[in-house]
Amino acid sequence: MNQGLSTAMVAALCALSIPASADEVCSDATALKHRAEKHGLSWTMLTNDQRLFVSGLYVATPPVSARPFGDKAVMVQAKDEEGALIYFIDGTRACMPFAATPAVTKMIMDVGSGIVSHEGLEE
Repeated sequence: MNQGLSTAMVAALCALSIPASADEVCSDATALKHRAEKHGLSWTMLTNDQRLFVSGLYVATPPVSARPFGDKAVMVQAKDEEGALIYFIDGTRACMPFAATPAVTKMIMDVGSGIVSHEGLEE
């Protein structure tokens, strides 16, 4: 799959999950997962360490946001895409989606692998 097409699929999934009103920040996680898989996107449950890491990113990214809902998070990604969408899972709801750049996606994966960066050492 070419990068433009996979980027478009991720964007379409994000658009499909936009809440109907500004007061809504969540959508049905099962339906979202089904749409993602139907379009060949991966749905990866993040570890608790990764969830805490992306929660910090979510809160600190302008505009500064409230703490995300839920106690789980997933990464939705096209097979050939380096960027991803992150959703916080609150029960049966997928909430507060945000896009992760390829660099941020790599950091999320490093956190999950236990990779630690050290000053002066090349990775």
